Amino acid sequence: MAVSPDGKYVFLIGARKIRVIAEGQHPEWTTSFEMNVINVDLESRRTVRINDLCDFGEYFVQLYAIDSKTLVILDYNFSQLTLRQRLIKVYTNSTYSPFHRCYRYITSQTSYIKTAIGCHYCAVLSRARFEGDFVALMLPKSPADFSSTIPLPMDIGASITEMNDGLSLSLSLSVTHYISPFFMRNDQDLCFLAINNSTLDIDPKTIACLNISKKIWYTRGVSRNASSTFPQDEYEQTPLVVDCSVSGCGFRQLALVARYRTPLYNWRWRVCDAILWIQMRLIRLFFFCLDYRAEFIGKIILSITSAVSWWRDYLVLRPFTRVGVLNLESLLWTDVSNYLNDIRFTDQITQFASDTGQIVSFVCRTWSDDDCELSIRMLKSPFVIPSLYSLANFQLRKSTNLSVLEFRRKYVRHLSSIEDIN
Repeated sequence: MAVSPDGKYVFLIGARKIRVIAEGQHPEWTTSFEMNVINVDLESRRTVRINDLCDFGEYFVQLYAIDSKTLVILDYNFSQLTLRQRLIKVYTNSTYSPFHRCYRYITSQTSYIKTAIGCHYCAVLSRARFEGDFVALMLPKSPADFSSTIPLPMDIGASITEMNDGLSLSLSLSVTHYISPFFMRNDQDLCFLAINNSTLDIDPKTIACLNISKKIWYTRGVSRNASSTFPQDEYEQTPLVVDCSVSGCGFRQLALVARYRTPLYNWRWRVCDAILWIQMRLIRLFFFCLDYRAEFIGKIILSITSAVSWWRDYLVLRPFTRVGVLNLESLLWTDVSNYLNDIRFTDQITQFASDTGQIVSFVCRTWSDDDCELSIRMLKSPFVIPSLYSLANFQLRKSTNLSVLEFRRKYVRHLSSIEDIN
């Protein structure tokens, strides 16, 4: 998912279609995508196709927006050891990719590849192998930008590896490629949320920063939210690296989207131990029924086992989402979980609008095999003063009066038509 800098458009990449145009020792293929373009102001959606991208890699790395009509797709081709940065122009009913830039990038096939998107630059990060050296490149944010003041692409993998080793020796902390880094100080520093080496959860008090031009690293302290202690929960836990994601946009703020686990000393684990004991006996009984071809009884036992497993997960897992925003100037966390506290962590994708600081979450909830809910939730950043128009627009959206909502749509449609003329 990508959000336009003004927060008016959301771009969602859909199904991938691959067409082989040459086989043999050197195969060639083209890749096409369907993309939904959602106009948040007009509450409308249209579908366009991105056709015939050549040599598209196995790994779709990132989609981000330069403006409301220009996108960039990053993909990694493992067989060619190539990272491609593709420029995509979006029109009313079609798209066009005028060119792309290629970069040599060697990493493990099974490695996570994460990106940091700043105001002017993009950083791509992974590791060569499990617990190996970091592989990182600094790229221009737009592949059409050739005016950078620093030589690009820039290899900063060795500097990040040195920073990680220093953190581990001095503070028993580390940085990871499982969650995205982020830029600070107008893209001068590439920063990471620090990870506790022994517990693999987020350190609530420290971020690690690498100055890109001087290749020196340092740490900075961050402050927890006074009212809700975010990024810690009510048990003073921070999320594990596999239970959180980071969204940054170069707009002096960072969003941490996370879920939390039940602590080991909680009473729920004692109940779950008893449920697990029952579940294992039911599984044995299920296979016993299969051996004696008692399929009807086996299906009943399997249904009961699934229900018992669901109750165990319900007691132990805490799947609902918490969201916090870090001000990258004051380094203060603010908890904004109230607008996503009914959404499961795996059912949402959250991004920033880089110009306005607006937080946009795409939510997909499945109720049954034939019933699902797709929605977009928006929240103004607590660190940004919105315009009067934005405040009025937000308040009108909350109205339950149909005539008021229709008036808002007509007015926004009128403003959009004026912008198109200009």
